[in-house]
Amino acid sequence: SADTLIKATDFSIPSSPAFILLDVNPSKVAKPSFSRDFRLDWIIRENKLVSDIALEAQPVWLFFFSNVSASEYRKTIDPLLKTLSTLNVSLGTAQKNNTRSLAWSMKLNAYRARDPLDDTSYINKIATVYSEKEKKLLLRIEGIQNVIDNDSLLNESIKTLEKEQRELEKQLEKIDEAEKAELQKIKEQYLEDNWNASMVDVGYGNIYNYDNPSFDSLNLRNNGFGIWLNASFGIGRSVLISSMVKVIRIEYNNEEFYGGNFRYGSMTTNFFIEYIYEKLASGSRNTISYGGEYKVNSQTALQFSLRTEYDKDLKLRNLIPTVNLNWKLAKEFF
Repeated sequence: SADTLIKATDFSIPSSPAFILLDVNPSKVAKPSFSRDFRLDWIIRENKLVSDIALEAQPVWLFFFSNVSASEYRKTIDPLLKTLSTLNVSLGTAQKNNTRSLAWSMKLNAYRARDPLDDTSYINKIATVYSEKEKKLLLRIEGIQNVIDNDSLLNESIKTLEKEQRELEKQLEKIDEAEKAELQKIKEQYLEDNWNASMVDVGYGNIYNYDNPSFDSLNLRNNGFGIWLNASFGIGRSVLISSMVKVIRIEYNNEEFYGGNFRYGSMTTNFFIEYIYEKLASGSRNTISYGGEYKVNSQTALQFSLRTEYDKDLKLRNLIPTVNLNWKLAKEFF
């Protein structure tokens, strides 16, 4: 259906918000986003597969909006409820410097310049693809089936009608394939035009340290909490500029984060450079990262980066290569 296709239209497969608190994303300055499906992230760092993993879901959407049609969403749902439907809850783990950490987070997409379910032009383009010829064929097939179900017909008449039904179904299959190809083109063009749509995210989460990965001996200890504001602005079809302000309360110390990211490319492949300044309990830190993203398919994306960390005197202290595999756990339309 058209609704299924529209709901399966996601501009990106971003990293989990829980990883924003755990600081293990390839890009420290996240790309604001919203999704309507389960997602899984898996980190590969320094050529080693580690246990860093995150799972996220959109509970409000899944429980209250998943059966809402595109027309109902556009015409009857209050704008505040539309925003609430983007609420994202995620849980993630990470291990850095022999310290095991777990974080949970809530993120809300407070503003989005484009929403497929609320975009009339996109919905109308999809609707026009479903042809009148297809509708007539479906009605004719249904009519034949109703006649066949009538036990008063002779066998010869039934055979004739069944033959006509098979021929109509073959015609319908050809139309379906042509329509799917056209719908795929419309979807890809829409994503290409809007992958860098401007957005604003706000988030909150808690961080815990734990001793042992076994559930019966985790010994969770509250290590702090964090809040952040993440905004992006698209320029043309190739540029996305993102910024992030984040404050994390670790024990009795506030850590401040200010960063900007310049990303160039397309929906499938893009590259970025970013700068981050952090005020930590141990002093200040400057980070410059270089990396990119490759969208393998509509459900899988690969993000990679090389972080270069500098002290307050801009002396190189650390090089950190990171690769992140994002996987959307959802059934696609095609």
